[in-house]
Amino acid sequence: MRLLFWRREKEAGSRAPPTPYDRWFVWGRIGALLGALILLAASVAPVGLGGTAPNEGGDINVTVEFYTAFEKGGGFITWDFAPSAAQTLRARIDLNRDGLITDDELRPYSENIEFTLERTVAVFRHFEIAGVQPQGQRGINVEAVNSSQPAHFQVKFAGQWAESDGDIAMSSDFFPSLGYGLAAIGYNGTVSNGERIHERTVLIAGGLATFTAYSGNARVVRVPGGTIAVVTHDYTQGSASGAGTPDLRYERFSGLSSSFLLLAPLAIAYFIGVAGARRERDATRQPMVEPFHRALSAGFLLLLAAYFAAVPGVVVWIACVGFAVGALFMAYRVYPADRRPDELEVGLPRAARAAADEWSPVEGVEEEAPANPAAMAQAVALLDKAHGPLDPKSSREPSLQPVPATLATARQMLPKAVSPLDLPDGDTPRPDGRLVPARSGPPPPPTAKPVAPARAPAAPAVPTTRVRCPGCKHYFEAQGARPLSVTCPHCGRRGVLR
Repeated sequence: MRLLFWRREKEAGSRAPPTPYDRWFVWGRIGALLGALILLAASVAPVGLGGTAPNEGGDINVTVEFYTAFEKGGGFITWDFAPSAAQTLRARIDLNRDGLITDDELRPYSENIEFTLERTVAVFRHFEIAGVQPQGQRGINVEAVNSSQPAHFQVKFAGQWAESDGDIAMSSDFFPSLGYGLAAIGYNGTVSNGERIHERTVLIAGGLATFTAYSGNARVVRVPGGTIAVVTHDYTQGSASGAGTPDLRYERFSGLSSSFLLLAPLAIAYFIGVAGARRERDATRQPMVEPFHRALSAGFLLLLAAYFAAVPGVVVWIACVGFAVGALFMAYRVYPADRRPDELEVGLPRAARAAADEWSPVEGVEEEAPANPAAMAQAVALLDKAHGPLDPKSSREPSLQPVPATLATARQMLPKAVSPLDLPDGDTPRPDGRLVPARSGPPPPPTAKPVAPARAPAAPAVPTTRVRCPGCKHYFEAQGARPLSVTCPHCGRRGVLR
């Protein structure tokens, strides 16, 4: 459970001080987030709500559903009739005029729908129908003609999309071979001018085919490897404005709008724009400018929203490539390779600068100090003379040890030894000193003590300060009086020690 709430702690001193451009980064981030929210609200929300809500509101409500994968599949056609339209439908189905619908009267109605869709229509909304089967009904069979119950009838069909690109009118169909449209097929006759027709088409297609919105009645959402579309129309038979106008454009494969190929510009935008800026910061080992990276993340989120909102593929390609190039160019400006430590702090008072980025002497450092170079040189020189028990040369040719003196040698040396008793009287040392005989004549003049030469004044010691680099955290010694310009020997960072 702890892993669910764990957050990585940021490194101390890794954040850059405020820059004059932070305000633009913040506004850019807010604008990108708002744009992404608007795109998703205008595309995903209507598709999600329109595809799941009940289809109602008209006298004849027609729902068409397509579910295909790689151009093949099937779907459903559903007719829902309001009580007044249901009474008209049952009256048309009642052949013997007894006021009650039986199985023998429902069967011709069902077979007529199957034959009309499969044999006469054949290609329905650019979809080649291979088989039609009734799925269910309510409010028709064993129901009084004048009943106030609504009616429901549904068929299932199979097939595939036509093998050619084309524009598709998803509502207000009109079949020239029949002289009427889809609503009339389920209504078992012509539709008068009074009934209001509400049609909704739901399309979920996976694969390489591409569907593009052509009219304001179509809402399309693009997902990786597929398309989801919802098209709605509300009209009457006599005033079907825009009847036959294409709502969707079907393309078997599009190099610019394919949901598979559009993943490539998104990858370019992320790995060159967002991740490339982070790699540039890591390469230059500079503090992170967080507003800049947050703005880039928000911009990539806007590109994702444009992808899902089915924005034309040409626009997605141009936006993604432009974002990648622009983000990388800005990263070179935000993290230049030859930046001075105080370039981002231009125009800011000293009190507003981050203390972690200032050069300061270090006292009582816990880390081990570097070794003296002179001592290291002496140790290296001694390594040539040292040898251990594993040295092959020393094992083959052992060095000769000096032989200790024997007793005979010691006896030969005894006659040469001089004891204090053999020395002359003047040279014999005594504990109380030596008695000097009195001398005749005037005393010698006193000798002047030699005066020691005055020492030259010692040169003033150069102050040495131990410094810690705020960038790479390397310790080194700087000599000189403050203020002192220092350069880190490890990373080359420059600064002023005050």
